[in-house]
Amino acid sequence: MRRSWEEVSASILKSCSAGSLTISQLMATQNLTYKSLMSHLEQLIKAGFVEMTRNGRRRLFATTIPGMEAWKSYHNAIALFRGTLSNPVEIVERHIRSSTEH
Repeated sequence: MRRSWEEVSASILKSCSAGSLTISQLMATQNLTYKSLMSHLEQLIKAGFVEMTRNGRRRLFATTIPGMEAWKSYHNAIALFRGTLSNPVEIVERHIRSSTEH
């Protein structure tokens, strides 16, 4: 089954929330072509949900605080439609708290 633009974008945000990932890592974890991944990343960066840093020649991508909030909102909306919404996602809350304490 083909994933929607929103599903892919949310999945990228979730993957990049655990730490910075390279393009190759994202292509593998998201099962996307380079062209498709870059199209999503461009939009996520433009929205301020993902940031890119460089480590030598490598480009690394990480989810920003607004990106975590967007992922959390998306996740909660899907859970509402499925009738499975309970407590907020623990990893998102931990990430937000640790990022704002620095």
